[in-house]
Amino acid sequence: MQVREILSIAVLGTLLAACGSSSTSSGTANARMNVRLVDSPTVAYSKVLITVRDVQIQTDDGWKVLGTVNETIDLLTLQNGAFKTLALDAELPPGHYGQMRLTLSTEPGAVNQVVFADGSSADLTIPSGFQTASRSR
Repeated sequence: MQVREILSIAVLGTLLAACGSSSTSSGTANARMNVRLVDSPTVAYSKVLITVRDVQIQTDDGWKVLGTVNETIDLLTLQNGAFKTLALDAELPPGHYGQMRLTLSTEPGAVNQVVFADGSSADLTIPSGFQTASRSR
């Protein structure tokens, strides 16, 4: 399995969102969303480290930041009921929503790396990561 696929499976396959709603002064209902990151057990890796800058959702008007994280997270610590909250009670006005994405940091000091069970490691690279980071700033 390629390192790129590890991140796709661990991140994209493990985002959980919970929604609620509340009314605004105009009577329009706004939704509230929580986004949590979880992972499933594995023996092939001892660590999967990602430095998450933020979590975003695609709206009709472009990308909206749901939560700013700016933290390095070891995905393998998020198992057996453990999770990391990436966005808490983020407000979403009525509309159409598409994709959700994590923006990983490429700043100096950011760690995006997998450590294999044998102790060796490899940097995680996201093919569109530089383009995504440039567009979303």
